[in-house]
Amino acid sequence: MKRKIIFICLLGILGIKNMQSQKTSLTLEEAIKLALLNSDESKIADTKVNTAGYEVKVAKSKRYPDLKIAGQYQHLTKVNADIKFDTGGQQNGAAEPDISSLMLGQATASVPIFTGFKLNNLVKASKNNYEAATLDAKSDKEDIALQTVNDYVNLYKAHKTVALIQENLKSAQQRVKDFTAMEQNGLLARNDLLKAQLQESNIEVSLEEAKKNEKILNF
Repeated sequence: MKRKIIFICLLGILGIKNMQSQKTSLTLEEAIKLALLNSDESKIADTKVNTAGYEVKVAKSKRYPDLKIAGQYQHLTKVNADIKFDTGGQQNGAAEPDISSLMLGQATASVPIFTGFKLNNLVKASKNNYEAATLDAKSDKEDIALQTVNDYVNLYKAHKTVALIQENLKSAQQRVKDFTAMEQNGLLARNDLLKAQLQESNIEVSLEEAKKNEKILNF
């Protein structure tokens, strides 16, 4: 049982070290690129643009002629055809035709001559839809980039806040240490020492809150 607990603890420690080793530093430009690449809103916007582009192609294809080609081939075996030609009593030595196969072919093409400008209006509407989807995608990506910039700036501020509070905590801890020595030597009132300790505790609470906000923004 003890070995199992030790093994689990070791796995936990290795996992934490692995997570720490995976931390990377990102520039603002890299952060924006990752946001645009991985954001669901960005992917949806690109999908809408691609769909609108396909709709334009489909609308244009409806103006092309509709061509249909059909063919049929039949092979006849052991045909006994008795065909007599009227040669007017003269023999010209022509051989009888060999009827053994039959081939038929047919091609039709239909072109919309007049549809009340319906197809042209359909193409125009699909192009407008494509342009609108493109503009919407651009606007959505600009919003994503702006949000990323705000998060990046807020993370920077949170990091600086943690560093500042840590410096304040060091000063408060040193003050408590000095006040404790003075209070023990009768050079300071007990009440002043308690105020210094209370200030230290408040700064510690502020530091934990700042660290929590930094982790949230970093995530």
